[in-house]
Amino acid sequence: FVLLYALLVIAFGAGYRVADALSTEPLFASKSGPLRLAFSDAMYFSIVTLSTVGYGDIQPVDDGIRLLASLQIVTGLLLLLFGVSELLRGRNGPRE
Repeated sequence: FVLLYALLVIAFGAGYRVADALSTEPLFASKSGPLRLAFSDAMYFSIVTLSTVGYGDIQPVDDGIRLLASLQIVTGLLLLLFGVSELLRGRNGPRE
């Protein structure tokens, strides 16, 4: 579970970084204005998004990036749901 969670953070963080690097305009904004993401910023945004904390210090301003962030949130919640399901199934013991 933790490995899949970490892989999601890395994969989406890399996606944010690549999308921002390929764009002609910054796809993110901070309180001080438009922001070009460094890889560490992309990982931070990915962790905050996947955990659904949403501090708001880095915000997506492009519809495509917002869609990608929404997809990350849904994926993270599904992973959490299946993880809890597996824990509960394992707690009840094997079924015959």
